[in-house]
Amino acid sequence: MAPKVLKKIIPVLVAVVLTVLTVNFLLREAAKKKTAEFSGTVEATEVNIGPKVPGRVVHLPFREGDTVKKGDVLLRLDDREAKAGLERAAAGLEASKNALKEGDARLEAGEMSQKTASAEVALSEAEYEKTRVILDESRRKFQRIRKLYEEGFASNDDLDTYTAKYNEMKEALRAEEARVRAAMSKTEELASSVKAMRRLLETLRARVRERQADVSLEKVRLDDMTQGAPVNGTVAYRAFEPGEFVPAGATVLTVVDLSDKWVRIDLDETFVGRLGPGAEFEVRAGGLDRVFKAKVFEMGREAEFATQRDVTRGKQDIKTFRVKLRVEDPEGFLKPGMTVIASPFSWQAVPAAGAPCPR
Repeated sequence: MAPKVLKKIIPVLVAVVLTVLTVNFLLREAAKKKTAEFSGTVEATEVNIGPKVPGRVVHLPFREGDTVKKGDVLLRLDDREAKAGLERAAAGLEASKNALKEGDARLEAGEMSQKTASAEVALSEAEYEKTRVILDESRRKFQRIRKLYEEGFASNDDLDTYTAKYNEMKEALRAEEARVRAAMSKTEELASSVKAMRRLLETLRARVRERQADVSLEKVRLDDMTQGAPVNGTVAYRAFEPGEFVPAGATVLTVVDLSDKWVRIDLDETFVGRLGPGAEFEVRAGGLDRVFKAKVFEMGREAEFATQRDVTRGKQDIKTFRVKLRVEDPEGFLKPGMTVIASPFSWQAVPAAGAPCPR
């Protein structure tokens, strides 16, 4: 072949080869973006409704598919026994309060009596001291008149008069001394009674607290007989019927909040570096001629199960990461549990450590 012809053909061949390589590269990249598909499941916030105490169902108005509003009564158990328990506890509390009230009144009366007795002791002691002074004066007069009688300057009648007065005052002093002792004994007795009453009041106050706790416990038990809807949603599952006995902790209804739903996919670790929060997806569901837009809003921090195991010891296991996509579905076409196919619409890399995640 002539050199001139070769010079013309070679540039053409090089251009063709470069064009083919470029096209193949672009096709491969496009294929990566277009054909990367991940199987996912539609999920939503689920709330299991069940009693904390065992009982028989008497009210279960909603069935699967019914819409409920927050606060609607979803479940009520037979609460007759709980109401009776609350009434008994309330009666016990009232009796304990009355006993405490009566004890307070008795303590007040006892303290008043104690003050009165103390005043009587003081009065008796004053009377005793007054009588003692009179007795001392009577003794001096008796001793003087006796001396005068012995010297012949006083008559026998005078001696008898002063002797009688002296003896009378001694008896009076003994009587006042006995009154003082009685008043002091009464005061000590009342003080002991008041002390015992105070101890009793502490017991009665403790009993009132116990009865109040019983009432609170019975109220909680009664409240647990009725379960309301914690969220707006739809009943997705009903496990019992009215009249059946439900054990404590069993799920009677499951309510799904369809306003808070997402698509979960398990992303191969080979894609983790190419998808981050905010990456856009297209979601399709079988039987729905519709495409839903979605964005990554949560990615698992740790790897989960492996999609490919190393059985030949020549390859590494390929693990997955949990990824959640917030899907745009205002009409509510997507239902929890549906299987969907999610395809990346944009490849947004995972942000560097410390970088804020887009919302």
